Amino acid sequence: MRRTGWSLSALALITIACVFGQLGPSQPDAQGVYSLGKGVEPPKLISAAAAAYPDDPELAAVEHVCWLVVVVGPDGIPAAVAQRTGESSPVDKAAIAAVKQSRFKAGTFGAQPVPVRILVWVPFKGGNRPAVPEVFSAKKIVPPAPLSQVEA
Repeated sequence: MRRTGWSLSALALITIACVFGQLGPSQPDAQGVYSLGKGVEPPKLISAAAAAYPDDPELAAVEHVCWLVVVVGPDGIPAAVAQRTGESSPVDKAAIAAVKQSRFKAGTFGAQPVPVRILVWVPFKGGNRPAVPEVFSAKKIVPPAPLSQVEA
C-alpha cells in the first residue's frame, strides 16, 4: 500500500513537470517564449512588490492563493500576466498588479536572456497583511511522509 502512495506522488510530480514543459524539449513557442525545460534557467524574483488587500473590510479576513502564469521578458520585466485560477476577484486583481510591478533576473537559454513562462503564486494569509509573490518551483515539492502504515 505504501508503494501506491509514492507512485501516485511521483505520477503527480511528473504530470506537473510535463504541464510546465520541464521534461520536454527546450523549444520556444510561436511567440518565442520558452517554457521551463532542459537548458532553460528560470527567472529569479529579485524585487517583489507586495499585494495589498483591497479597501473592503470583508476581504481583510480572506485567505486566498492566486496562481498566475507570467511571461518574464529578457529584460526581467513581466511581459504578460494571466490568472491561472477560476473567476477573478478584487484580491486576484491586487496580486496581478503586484506581479506586474515586480522585477526578475531574466531566465536564460544557452546563457542568453530569453522570455520564459513561469508560474507565480501570491498567498493572501488574512489579517490584512500584504501578500508577497513567489515563483513556483517543482523542485521545492516534498512528497508527503506517511503518518501510519496499514497492515492488510
